[in-house]
Amino acid sequence: LGTAYSDRIRGDKADNLENAIAAYNEALEVRTRTDFPVDWATTQNNLGTAYNNRIRGDKADNLENAIAAYQQALEVYTRTDFPVENAQTLFNLGILYQQSQQFDLAYDTFKSALVTVEDIRGEIISGEESKRKQAEEWNQLFVCMVEVCLVLGKEREAISYIERSKTRNLVELIAEKVDFTPIEYSEIQNLLDEKTAIIQFYIFNACFRAFIITKNNDKPIIWKSTEEDLDQLIDWVYDEYITLYYSDRNKWRNNLNDQLTKLAEIFHINEIIAQVPKDIQKIIIIPHRYLHLLPFHAIPLSTNSEYLFDEYPGGVSYAPSCQLLNIAKERLSNPILQRERTRLEPLSNSLLEGERTRLSNLFAIQDPNNNLPFTNTEVETIAANFYPQQILKNNEASKANLQETTTFNNFTNSQWLHFSCHGSFDLKSPLKSALQLADSEVNASLLTTYSSRYVRINEETAIDLSKCLTLADILELNLPQCYLVCLSACETGVIDVRNNSDEFIGLSSGFMKAGAVNIVSSLWTVSDVHTAILMIKLYENIANNSQDITLALNTVQEWLRKATQVEIIDWLKQKTEIKEEQKENIINSLSKQCRPEHQPFNQPYFWAAFCAVSPVM
Repeated sequence: LGTAYSDRIRGDKADNLENAIAAYNEALEVRTRTDFPVDWATTQNNLGTAYNNRIRGDKADNLENAIAAYQQALEVYTRTDFPVENAQTLFNLGILYQQSQQFDLAYDTFKSALVTVEDIRGEIISGEESKRKQAEEWNQLFVCMVEVCLVLGKEREAISYIERSKTRNLVELIAEKVDFTPIEYSEIQNLLDEKTAIIQFYIFNACFRAFIITKNNDKPIIWKSTEEDLDQLIDWVYDEYITLYYSDRNKWRNNLNDQLTKLAEIFHINEIIAQVPKDIQKIIIIPHRYLHLLPFHAIPLSTNSEYLFDEYPGGVSYAPSCQLLNIAKERLSNPILQRERTRLEPLSNSLLEGERTRLSNLFAIQDPNNNLPFTNTEVETIAANFYPQQILKNNEASKANLQETTTFNNFTNSQWLHFSCHGSFDLKSPLKSALQLADSEVNASLLTTYSSRYVRINEETAIDLSKCLTLADILELNLPQCYLVCLSACETGVIDVRNNSDEFIGLSSGFMKAGAVNIVSSLWTVSDVHTAILMIKLYENIANNSQDITLALNTVQEWLRKATQVEIIDWLKQKTEIKEEQKENIINSLSKQCRPEHQPFNQPYFWAAFCAVSPVM
């Protein structure tokens, strides 16, 4: 009866809560601690919630009554006997302490609740989906703990709790191969040099914050938004940016620069950047939840720099979390990867083996669907800088051929993986996100069957997931020597942003789990010709400095943005490793698009799609 009154819609809300409290108190005359301890604890917990929501009476008295009821419940709801109820009641009690500004008690209570939650998580044996749901269920506990830490001046500890709340499943999957403990603030600082800073964003219930971490500052520099800023950000992301992307791709593309300018205002990016120490040369962005979809490097600034990455000559890279950044850096201790990073000399344009040291062990997928003509130019030009190499080209790039024993061994033991194909992210079922391989496109009429193997990609076409490299497949891979995975395809950097635990589920995360150190991926659909130019120039930059993938990418993005048609054509003419016929096709395409003095790829849609997930160098 008390619960019914608490949930009642009709009648006066204050009256309903008074009736609920009266009913719970009457129930406690029979549900005693001695005779019915579990029922007694349940009713005490409900009574605490009713007092917390009570409208009448003195607010301070109501809070004290609620606290007393929750404390009573905890006498039975122990961590050992009732772990879930223990955690939930501690969470409720901690919120009351937080609301009544008893922050030390809130901190101790939330800390105790988190110990219980971690114990519960450790006992889950039913798979990653159950762990992900558990992380979502308890995410608000972490948010509250971070808020309390900040009030108490425990900023370093706040960062540690942020890290514990992010990408937990992915970290645990990888941690099967490494010794895993939650990362501490001092360990994060050890990832950095004096010229590099991390900007970690975190979305709270009533604001978002930017935490700026440097090697020498003993605590993070913190910028905080208003609640109105958060409301505007949510409206912009979901009602404008994402909705337009999926409803009218051409309009989204044409409006992208204006959209990012609006984001800069809502996000107060200039205020945040003003907090970064002036001697910082490189930024690592760690987004949170839906912020992972945004090209921070391409946000316009009001300073002399046009875009964020212009402000930092060392580059702007990304990481899902500091914990994963640390894991990627640890992977660089692999002797094979160390050798690959240090063995390079300026590369010859000749295809002859042995004239100069080349990058080694490339494995590439090249235009499996035979409908990306400039992809062939891209892969064949890039491959000229590698020895040995294996390319699965066009119809050869099938899943069956990829799984053939010798080919699969070459694939999984390569230092450099390049996928130049179609890609797609499945918002409804992220594990069905895929890189398309040969013969994977089928008629959309097959979607009428009950099989889950087919996914629509447009009005006429679907893909057969059994013939693709899906995220589910990638998560099963082991790539122990992989230095770079370059995903030269659409939407390969998009992740599932619907869950609040920031679990980072996408194609790039699959390759992280598999073992890749660096990943280059795209945040939206990209066109064939400009991507081919970008990728060829990217590997040219990598050949000159393979130790910094981020800088190699940012440099080519700046070049592509500013280069005129004639400058691009002059560069192409000097690329002797590009076949003359292929070179002419690109030149003809550029000549038809614009005049010699124009900058054909000046808009962010063309140059900003790709981002680098890369460890600190």
